[in-house]
Amino acid sequence: MVSTQLTSGDYDARIQQLAGEIVIRAIDDIRMLQRRGILNGIQPTGARSKNVRDCNCYRRVESVRKLVDDFSNGVILFWCKVAGIDIDQATLNRVIKKNHGTN
Repeated sequence: MVSTQLTSGDYDARIQQLAGEIVIRAIDDIRMLQRRGILNGIQPTGARSKNVRDCNCYRRVESVRKLVDDFSNGVILFWCKVAGIDIDQATLNRVIKKNHGTN
């Protein structure tokens, strides 16, 4: 949130930047979980949480499922729209899966 104070522009531009940062963080988290074998695409693999011992927010399986659900049910899509990103749900899911190498 500190970075929104550094944005030049009006209040709407700051909100748009914050929404973009939320999307970036969610995508980064998905990719981190994919690299560590917790997710395959956007599907949980059932791998042990010891792979994320340095990341407190994803130690519990419920937290990982919540993040995946946020992608599936449109929460991340909402933040994309607020950020001004022209994308639909199918494209968002495809990009996440494609960047991991699964189809």
